[in-house]
Amino acid sequence: MDSSAIILTLKWLEEKSVEALNGQATLNSAYYEINNVIWKQCVIEGSINLQEAISRAREVAQILEIMSIEELRSAEEFGEAMKYAIEQKLTFYDASYLQTAKNRNYVLVTEDKELLEKSKNVGVKAMTVNEFLNLVKR
Repeated sequence: MDSSAIILTLKWLEEKSVEALNGQATLNSAYYEINNVIWKQCVIEGSINLQEAISRAREVAQILEIMSIEELRSAEEFGEAMKYAIEQKLTFYDASYLQTAKNRNYVLVTEDKELLEKSKNVGVKAMTVNEFLNLVKR
C-alpha cells in the first residue's frame, strides 16, 4: 500500500482506518511521505496549525506501527527498483513500491493512476483504495 492509499484510507475511514490498515504492508518511506503531506498542509497551505501538524504526525506514527513496514534490503532489490524506475519512467519511490509488491507477491493499493497502469507492465496486481475497501468490508 503506497502513501497515497494510506492517506486516503485515513481520510475516508477516520477511526475505522485502524481495522482496514492493520497488517497491511507499506514501505518505510511512507513515514516521510505522509508526514511531508502534513508539513505542506501546515507550512504551504496554512490549512492546519503547528499543534495539529504535530498531533497528526504522532497519529501517523501510531497507524504505521500496526502495519507491516517493508524496505528494500539488498543491492539486488535496489537495482531492480532502479530498473523499474527507468524502464517505466517512474520515480524511484514509486518503483520501490512496485519492486516490493512484485518480490513479496503483494497487491499494490494506490491512488496513483500512472502507478496503477504501469504495475501491469511488470506483472504486479494493483487496485484503487475503493477496490481495497470493498474487499475489506466483506
